[in-house]
Amino acid sequence: MLKTLVKDAHILTMDEQLKEYEKGCLEIEDGVITHIGDRPSESESAFNHVMDAEGMLMSPGLHNAHTHSPSNVIKAVYDLAFHAIGMWHIHAWTVNRTSEEIKTSTLLGCLEMLKTGTIGCVDHSPVTGSINRLPAAGAKALDIDPIAEAYLQAKMKAAISVSVTDHEYSDIFPVNRKGLSENLICRMEDSFEKPLPVEETLNLCKEAIEKWDGHLDKLKIMAGPTSPLRCSKELLEGAVKLQKEFQIGIHTHLLESKVQTEISQQRYQKTLVEMIDDLGMISDKLFCAHTNWVTDQDISILGSKGASVIHNIGSNLRGSAGISPIFKLRKAGCNIALGADGSSSNGSQNMFTLTRLALTAHRVNQPDMKKWLTTRDIMQFLTSGGAKASLLEQSSGSLEQGKKADLVLYDKSSIWLTPFNEPYRLLAWAENGSSVHTVMIDGEVVVENGQVLTIDEDRVKKDANEMVKTIPKRNRSIFEVIEEITPILSEEHLRRFEQKHQ
Repeated sequence: MLKTLVKDAHILTMDEQLKEYEKGCLEIEDGVITHIGDRPSESESAFNHVMDAEGMLMSPGLHNAHTHSPSNVIKAVYDLAFHAIGMWHIHAWTVNRTSEEIKTSTLLGCLEMLKTGTIGCVDHSPVTGSINRLPAAGAKALDIDPIAEAYLQAKMKAAISVSVTDHEYSDIFPVNRKGLSENLICRMEDSFEKPLPVEETLNLCKEAIEKWDGHLDKLKIMAGPTSPLRCSKELLEGAVKLQKEFQIGIHTHLLESKVQTEISQQRYQKTLVEMIDDLGMISDKLFCAHTNWVTDQDISILGSKGASVIHNIGSNLRGSAGISPIFKLRKAGCNIALGADGSSSNGSQNMFTLTRLALTAHRVNQPDMKKWLTTRDIMQFLTSGGAKASLLEQSSGSLEQGKKADLVLYDKSSIWLTPFNEPYRLLAWAENGSSVHTVMIDGEVVVENGQVLTIDEDRVKKDANEMVKTIPKRNRSIFEVIEEITPILSEEHLRRFEQKHQ
């Protein structure tokens, strides 16, 4: 039995009452919080380890509720690209990797998250689609194996949402193909792996669940239809069956871009939210990334069933995809979390790059301050909201007796927190992750004095730099397609928004 006392910290518990201790203590026994308050429950001699946290601000560990680990190594590989074009760039940079490259990319993201106070994430990554192109790997190699291994090495918590699809990525292809050459159409279609039969795809998901879900109490597995538009109803129904059979979650991209609303109406004669509701997909175990182009009726459906919405404000602003109506969604009953999205579309895995964006974006066209998000809202999205979106609300996301000791200590003397005043406002407006001194996960110190203890940082950075040099040549044919379709997609994109304003 290992007992630890962390004393004299300024503690933000992020519990339902938002209790705060200006000079508090937290006791840990075998990774679980046993006491939190103004003073210890017993003498210091009763503890195996006493950590003096005077001059530190303590919060729960942060949760990144939507990311893509394959993109961790491709920060800033493109600039002027709205959603559809950006997706083509991401695809070209992330397919056809070895298992070692997939693990390197995941570890690089772990380093960035841990150094900035994030202890867990939801990683929406393919169950298969890269390794299985390599003959030595075999037809059923699971891309998530090296991803899972990386999170376990880092000692992070991760809900891996196994991304699957069996339809064309119609939202990133030109809508009107009449003027396109047969050669270009064939090369666009050949840029993507042909989907597996639905039954085989679902069996791969089941295999991933049985192998990794609950592993070492660190990993969760979710069903991850990449987007309802990119999946057949049969595949979506299969995901719902897996969710019910294994009591897992379903994590998906929902209505990220405007064109997705148009395709949904043409295909189903109803909104995408209404369609997936008909399939029984919406519940408190549904976790929706983006959710930008929802109607008031969509919001009512999602809220009434307690779905979670992951606000990816950074990538959505960068790609001109739209802004999710977070205030309305939360008022309707949705749980809200924040997601970095992939580093390719957002720029980093540092959750503090999102706090100011999330605060300001919703104030631009809203004169009523009562409808503005507050700094406390943002910190809840980062902690308890993110934990719920990761299926960890019973054990993480707040500092309370009986929960795991997942916490961050920030150095109050850092320039970013000086002068120290109201902690919620400082974290949301001023902090950039540089004040993170110590990170604990399950009571174990994984970051100390700003250094990650579980990963060889120099080795990972070296491997990441080497791997990206080979990708443009490896996937040259896809990059050539991007050059040809960019002006076509751009013209359609402009026409779509011009029609809106006419």
